[in-house]
Amino acid sequence: MEQRTCEPGARDSDGQVMPLYAVDFNKLTAKRTEIPEEWQALRRPIVLCVGRLIKVKNIDGLIVAWKDKCARSDRGSLLIVGGGPESKWLKELAAGLPRDRLQFAGPLSRDQMDAPFRLADALVLPSRREPWGIVITEALGCGLPVLASDAVGAAVSLVREYPKALMVHPTTHNGLSEGLSELLDDLPRRREAAGVVATLVRDTYDVNRVAERLVTWERWRFIWKCHHSMKHNNARIFGA
Repeated sequence: MEQRTCEPGARDSDGQVMPLYAVDFNKLTAKRTEIPEEWQALRRPIVLCVGRLIKVKNIDGLIVAWKDKCARSDRGSLLIVGGGPESKWLKELAAGLPRDRLQFAGPLSRDQMDAPFRLADALVLPSRREPWGIVITEALGCGLPVLASDAVGAAVSLVREYPKALMVHPTTHNGLSEGLSELLDDLPRRREAAGVVATLVRDTYDVNRVAERLVTWERWRFIWKCHHSMKHNNARIFGA
């Protein structure tokens, strides 16, 4: 069966979809938070994963795939940001990996998220189910290439627009393993592509830009309603 996805949101006067998921990129890219000293030990390139530590996020599948990647290559590290009920079990699953290959940052506030986005070289979102996935929009707007599962709505919707900066793979072990290898092996080119699309993503999803477009849309909707109401009233008066 063909998977159908649609970016949520109304259409403006130009027929463009106005996203309901907006990002405050000014806050996200502000250099306000110090990068923790322990993160400095992570090997480059650094792959960032942000999300609640719950089953549906598939962090366990990512860790297993990452362990296999570490067994084959000494390049790269994984930084996992988030908290949740599976935290203890996931740390046990990651046991044996040195701190220069994988670290759990724990939960961070929105005001602290500039630090991991500044540090990272790429983002991975391996969710088993994700209606949208705003972190993909955040990463692309920050110039980071993204690897996401085919169960993430944002990835399936946006890969057609940004195919060089966004990769979509199955949630299976082989899918994640192949995706990680492909991402890291071609990282310089994908980082360059992500840098190019960052401006486009910000122009579409920045909270201020979205607010401006919504105001314009509401203004046109009001004008259309007035026009429609006047036509209806005239029809009743003149019997048209």
